[in-house]
Amino acid sequence: MINIQSFVLGPVQTNAYLLSNPETNQGIIIDPGMNPKSLIKKIADMDIVAILLTHAHFDHIGGVDEIRKLKGCPVYIHDLEADWLTNPKKNGSARWPELGALIETDPAEFALDEGQVLEFLGIQLKVFHTPGHSPGSVSFLYEN
Repeated sequence: MINIQSFVLGPVQTNAYLLSNPETNQGIIIDPGMNPKSLIKKIADMDIVAILLTHAHFDHIGGVDEIRKLKGCPVYIHDLEADWLTNPKKNGSARWPELGALIETDPAEFALDEGQVLEFLGIQLKVFHTPGHSPGSVSFLYEN
């Protein structure tokens, strides 16, 4: 049984998601946004095995490095936006300095590709490349 919880984070109220398996006390995080204190509190005693990014706009990546360093987990993003993690102009944080500091993270460890199947927590997530909102946007399908 997988639990899915949402967290509204940061000044633009970005949705972040925690998928967790209570039997193994493991989880994955999708889009850890800015000011992730409530999410970090929830995962304090949990083994986070991955951070998945639907895209690399600043409001979706603001908590990446804090959680990655805290939990030692890898980050996954589509190659079309891999360099956005390290570039505040590309991720948009340079455009709205009033919302917070410039966001620069370490590069992602893994790329996401159309049709790829990820296996975590005893489940599978299928990756769909869904450009539109941004060139490297992806969606994840769990079950149906």
